Amino acid sequence: MARTGGDEFVVVAPGSAGLTVARRVLDGIASLEDIEGHPVSISAGVARFPQDGTDAESLIAAARSALDASTGTARISEAVTNPGA
Repeated sequence: MARTGGDEFVVVAPGSAGLTVARRVLDGIASLEDIEGHPVSISAGVARFPQDGTDAESLIAAARSALDASTGTARISEAVTNPGA
């Protein structure tokens, strides 16, 4: 895991387990208790190699694009750049 911005992080999960890891992270955040009456929320953009990019820059761009497409209306908003692939 690496921080790429003030509140942006990248998690690299090699192999076919990437979406499973992403789902577990999102589920873990969703199970957190409210903090001082405020729910903890997360939005995530998921990008997969090589479907969404073949180098770090293109993968991060694809994940950011997916993140921008998330609605942000739920406790967890998840956008996958290429669902079902």
